[in-house]
Amino acid sequence: MHSQSAESPEEEEQATTLLAKLAPHLVDAARVSAMMGADKRVIFVGEDYMLRIPRHDLVRRRIEVEQRVLRRLEGRLCLPTPRLLAVDPETGADLCLKAPGHLIDWRAWGKLGESGRAKIGRSFGRFLADLHAEVPAGEALSMGVPEYALPDSALLEDRLAAVMKGGRRQHLLNAVLAALPRLGEQTREPVLLHDDFSHHNIGFELPSMKAVGVFDFGGAQVGDPHRDLRYDPGLEADERLVVDEYEAAGGQPISRARQRAWHALSALENLIHSLANEDPEHQAARWGWVDSVASWDLTSLEEE
Repeated sequence: MHSQSAESPEEEEQATTLLAKLAPHLVDAARVSAMMGADKRVIFVGEDYMLRIPRHDLVRRRIEVEQRVLRRLEGRLCLPTPRLLAVDPETGADLCLKAPGHLIDWRAWGKLGESGRAKIGRSFGRFLADLHAEVPAGEALSMGVPEYALPDSALLEDRLAAVMKGGRRQHLLNAVLAALPRLGEQTREPVLLHDDFSHHNIGFELPSMKAVGVFDFGGAQVGDPHRDLRYDPGLEADERLVVDEYEAAGGQPISRARQRAWHALSALENLIHSLANEDPEHQAARWGWVDSVASWDLTSLEEE
């Protein structure tokens, strides 16, 4: 075995045992730990496979929901998704064939610039239109996919008021708090959301930067289709490639104001997470995102 991971001997033995049960031909393949969190372990096996091992029952139940979603979506969308190959009934661990493409980090994404990001928007719009049309909300709920719940406005204000005092940042916080009730209103039919559809969950062909695969449906929820379009790569440049492609492919009509409001809310939610969990470099990047949104004409978050 040629393991390149930082696993303990016990963890390495568990992975070997699971591979022997789920895919004996992969027991001796190189392994790299992609994630070693408190909730689950994700191990890349060889070039093409992924072994996921839940650490407790709550995560196991979440993964079981994702497994249902992956089975339902396999081969039905314009971009490939991970293919579920085997599940260990004893531990809930599973083996997947990864979606194609290379992952890029936030630094590489930033270097593309607004125009570079906007150019790949059509693939984003078409995929989301396909996804939202494929699985009705009722079916997604029956598979155990949860409904999205808005954050509590008082909690959002409490977490951020002290660090966003004065100026544009305070104006942004106030604008998002004002938009929250509108985001809670159902203006479109709810859909199955990927709910984290951004560059870090998309596989790219290099160096062309063509989108060729989509990863990680672990955060899937049912909710407003605008929420899935909040990471539109052309949004800040006011490019409509994603929205135009989404609507042309049969997606529901999109409100630009609602899309921007979801984007602004996500900037604040990610900042809250970063301040509690991430290093200074990541926090600086989150603040950069917040300040970019704060520089907008924030009346654009209001419904037309």
